[in-house]
Amino acid sequence: MPQRQFDFLTAGDHLCLIYHTDKERFYSAILFILDGLRKGEIVVAIDEDVKDLLKEFIDIEYSVSRGQLVFLDASSYDFDYRRLIDELKKIEAEVAEKGFKGLRYLINFDPVSEENVLEYESELIHWGKGIALCMFDEEKFGYETLAKLLMVHPKLIIRKKTVENLFCPTPSNFILGKEIGEKDYSLLIKRIVELHETTRELEQLRERYRAIYSSISDGIFTLKGDTIVEVSKRFATMLGLQPSEILGKRLQDLSPGKQPDGKNSKDKAAEVTRESMEKGNHLFVWRFKKGDGFLDAEISLVKFRLDGEDHLFGVARDVSN
Repeated sequence: MPQRQFDFLTAGDHLCLIYHTDKERFYSAILFILDGLRKGEIVVAIDEDVKDLLKEFIDIEYSVSRGQLVFLDASSYDFDYRRLIDELKKIEAEVAEKGFKGLRYLINFDPVSEENVLEYESELIHWGKGIALCMFDEEKFGYETLAKLLMVHPKLIIRKKTVENLFCPTPSNFILGKEIGEKDYSLLIKRIVELHETTRELEQLRERYRAIYSSISDGIFTLKGDTIVEVSKRFATMLGLQPSEILGKRLQDLSPGKQPDGKNSKDKAAEVTRESMEKGNHLFVWRFKKGDGFLDAEISLVKFRLDGEDHLFGVARDVSN
């Protein structure tokens, strides 16, 4: 099951995807549509190409017949996206009357001129209704336009994840070449100060984390799936290795073929990680290889979430005789 990119969206959210391939575009578009249908929203797709792919997941005719799924063909509007936006406004006005919980829409801006796309975005920003996913083919816009599009969207889809845009809200008048007033200037200054303070706080937090991580006498590591993605120097020292020799490895890669209880290390690694994920924590003894011998460690695994994904935080204590 693909990771859900859109679990935490709320009305008024405005997302941007600048895609490199159609595969990337379709991945986010399909998840965005399915999430909206699941949440009881009217979903409008201004991208005819997603129809065939959607048939693999839902009964399109049923969703269309009940008015929850709407396809608008940009060519029928002579690719005049302003007329399409007017149509979106009409649909939004009927959401409550039709018994749905909200509106979300995706627009694949293709074809459209660079000058016009910024005007269309300006109109969507000022309208501010529903949940919007605006998609742009990277090869069809210049870097200046792409940078402006990134800066005016509060949320971005990057590497299949939805992230907050730290540079937004940049006053849209700066980006769209309109007259700049005192309010715009004050907002820009406020945002610069907020970014500075946030960066400083993150750096301080990072330093505290490093200090704590390095000072603990037990070995520490982090698992993402079955792969070690973070490791303390102490843990590496316990195994007689460098941290770089551990990163990217699995527990069984650092262990003999069998554990002291006779179980295959690969099978037991799958067992302890599964139990840790299901229960939230798990305590067990694990045998590692160390040079020509072994090291037995008591390991505590605790589940936590990072960037919307489950990880396991491991603490290893040497219990070898």
